[in-house]
Order: sequence, then structure tokens, then C-alpha cells
Amino acid sequence: MIQHSVVDDTTILLLLPNCSAHWPQAKLTIVLLSIPVSMIAVLWGLAGAWFVLPFAGIELGLFAWLMYRVNGAAHHGQLLTITQSSIQLSQGRYQGSKTPMVVTFARKGCVFTFTQTERHWQLPICALHCDGQHYQLGSFLNLQDRKQLVCYLADCGLAICRNRWWEQ
Repeated sequence: MIQHSVVDDTTILLLLPNCSAHWPQAKLTIVLLSIPVSMIAVLWGLAGAWFVLPFAGIELGLFAWLMYRVNGAAHHGQLLTITQSSIQLSQGRYQGSKTPMVVTFARKGCVFTFTQTERHWQLPICALHCDGQHYQLGSFLNLQDRKQLVCYLADCGLAICRNRWWEQ
């Protein structure tokens, strides 16, 4: 998902992964799944198959941990601020207490690349190259969002190097 805004000759692009569920919804899913799993495990335990209980606990614990990790990864994003003289890239967690990493470059020395595979087997890669450093932009975006990102960058007047320039 890309949020685009222009304020006084400054273009701000907020790149976020598409998030289908937030943490309260994920917690509700964990609770709703734990009820039938726990009931089945307890019934099997009462029937004498007590060895089912640890596996049910492992299943619920692993499911809860994976939901937590996936939900945490869904709040990592990138903020690209483009002015007439500089480009600022902030990346990290945009909700919670962690502060994102911020790097600022002179606009003059930066190059954006858009690399596509020959038969489109993989998603194209959009990257920022400045001062010998390489930053991949929107690695979590889908195909339409990556193409929209390139359009926004081109609208800012930035040169974009494409490896397949004859395709759009």
C-alpha cells in the first residue's frame, strides 16, 4: 500500500505492506482457535489419550507465536521524502515504540532502478542507489503497488533506470 502526498514541493511516499488483520483481530483469532483445540485435547485426555495434551499446547503456542511475528512484520514500512535538493529514506517500524532508521542523500547523486526478470517470474525490484549504497524500496509491495511507486517517482522528476526500458 502506498500513501502519496505533496506538501510545498515535497513529495512524501509512505510504503506499507498490505495488512489484512491488526493485532486485536489476530488475538481474537488465536482465542477462537484455542477453544476447540483445547476442548478436543481435554476430551482425548479424559478418554485416556493424555499424550495429545502436549501436542495441542505446542500447536497453540506455535500458532500464537507465528501470528505475533507475522503481525509485527506487517507494521514495518518505508517513508520516502523527496524535496528539490534531497531524498530522505526512513525505514523501520511505524507503529509502536521503535524508531525507524533514517538516511538522507543529495538528490543529485541518487539513481532509482527498476529491474524486471526476463519472463516476469519474479516481482520487479525497485531500488535507490546513492553514494555507493543500495536500498531496496517496497520489497513487501505487490506488483501493482511497485508499478505505482515507479509512476510516483517519475512524477517527481526523478530519472529511473529500467533494465527492460521498452516495456511499461
